[in-house]
Amino acid sequence: MINKTIKNIYTEAALSILEMVRMIVLEVHYIQSEIMKDDTINILCVTKKNEDIRDYIEILVAEGFRLNNISKDVVIMTNNFKDYIINYYFVNENEREMLSLQQLVGVKG
Repeated sequence: MINKTIKNIYTEAALSILEMVRMIVLEVHYIQSEIMKDDTINILCVTKKNEDIRDYIEILVAEGFRLNNISKDVVIMTNNFKDYIINYYFVNENEREMLSLQQLVGVKG
C-alpha cells in the first residue's frame, strides 16, 4: 500500500509533468517496486505513440529534466521533485500491455 507522503508527492509530480505534456499523455500510474530506493518514485506515463514524447524531450530538458534512457519501447526522464527523485517512464498505449512493470523499471539498469 502506498503511504500518504508518497501518494502526495506522486500526485504533485504527476500533475507537474501533465502541465507540460498533457496533450500527449493518456494516463499516469504510480509504479511500486521492491527494488526502489526510499527517495525514488516511478511514474508510468502512457502516450498515444512513442514519437509524441520524443517531440517533448528538448522542452523537458530545458525545464530541468534529465534524459535517462531512450529505446524503441520506452523513454525515461528523471527530475528532482522536493526531496525525491522522480523517474517518468513514457510508453505508448500499444507497448504498455507488452511490457511488465519489472521490465520498465529494469530498463534503467
